[in-house]
This record gives sequence, C-alpha cells and structure tokens, in this order.
Amino acid sequence: MAENQRQAVKGARELLTVSSKLDAVVDGHVLAAGTVLRLECGKSAIELTAAGKINLVGTGFNIFVEGDGLITTSGGALTLNTEGGIPATSAPGDRHRALILQAV
Repeated sequence: MAENQRQAVKGARELLTVSSKLDAVVDGHVLAAGTVLRLECGKSAIELTAAGKINLVGTGFNIFVEGDGLITTSGGALTLNTEGGIPATSAPGDRHRALILQAV
C-alpha cells in the first residue's frame, strides 16, 4: 500500500491472539497514550504516566551499555535500596499468559 492509512475507533479496541504479533517499522514507531502507557509480561511491568512518572517492577533487571552511563536527577535525590520500599506499580504475575489464552 503506497498511501497513508488511518484507523480511528471512538470506543475501546482489543486485539487477542494465541500465537504471536509483530509490528515492524522501517523508520519511527510511536506508541502514545493520554494518561498511562503500560507494558506487561508475567512478573514484570513498565508504566509511563502523563504526570511524568516511570514505574518499573520485576524480579530483577539488567542495564548494560558499552560506553559511559549516566543517571541524573534534577533537584532531587536518587535513593537506592530503601528499607521497606514498595513498588509504584504491579505486574500481572505467573498466570498472565494463561489468562490471555483463556480470553481468546
């Protein structure tokens, strides 16, 4: 298809599949949401909020860069390993895949 395409839905839209789904884009790909954008998989989740919060939850994490790395806070503290800390979001858990499969 050589022309632009637009799809608009005024209500909710759901896509369920048993196998896999691939979105491949040659140039840029933007996922946009007005209030919350959330990625979920089992015991992990990433959540972006319109207020500017980035919430990550999981059983572990790995950040790797080949060059220099940088974490910057502007006017605030960077607190690590706080005792009694609780996650700002939750993950769907072990049954996530089974629940999706059941819904299809």
